[in-house]
Amino acid sequence: MSHDAQHAKEMAKAELSKLELQISEERRGREKELTERRLLVQQKKDMNLRLEKREQKRREEAQSDVHEDDSAAKKTAASAFTAAQQQQA
Repeated sequence: MSHDAQHAKEMAKAELSKLELQISEERRGREKELTERRLLVQQKKDMNLRLEKREQKRREEAQSDVHEDDSAAKKTAASAFTAAQQQQA
């Protein structure tokens, strides 16, 4: 092979290696970004799950408080009714 052909061949190989390295770096960058996005999505899912559980617990406590308030009101009304009957007797 002539000197010029050998030089062109070496230049082409060098350029190919350079492009392969660039592609590899870009791929690693995309994979890193994808991993970070997946982590962010998982964190958001976890946060939403915690919020849902907290909201459900709050609703259950609120409903429990309403039942307790109803029971207390019924007991007070029953006591007042009993007291009124005793006064009439």
